[in-house]
Amino acid sequence: MNDLVVDANVALMLLFPESLSALAIALFRDAQRLGLRLIAPHILPVEVTNGIRRHMRRERLSLDEALAMLEDFLIQPIDLESDHDLHRRALRLTEAHNLGAHDAHYVALAERLGCAFWTSDERMLRAVAGRLPFVRWIGDYVSPPSGGTG
Repeated sequence: MNDLVVDANVALMLLFPESLSALAIALFRDAQRLGLRLIAPHILPVEVTNGIRRHMRRERLSLDEALAMLEDFLIQPIDLESDHDLHRRALRLTEAHNLGAHDAHYVALAERLGCAFWTSDERMLRAVAGRLPFVRWIGDYVSPPSGGTG
């Protein structure tokens, strides 16, 4: 497996420290170290920008501080993917698993690539529990000594 799908929750952990940030940082570091491709649907930058805006309001960040954080995100080596089939599959997944459309795009991409999808979205994890084992909670991430990140 050469790909890993990450969502905006995990990407935002690189910018805003929280309890699981060290694991998100490790995931990104390990992907680079092991030559794994980080990938996400095309909506990732929009969701990260929205997350930064929420932090601007909550933490009283200046626009300059927020723009610097956005730049820190934009330089991350994350490939973005979008096509009509991904949207179609995401819509089917919204119905099958009671997911929001954004969440379903990440799931659809990981399903297509046959790879792990790392998230901290506990509501989504509950919605797919036991049915989509490739959807994984970032809190369970363990750095591999070598090889892949499963």
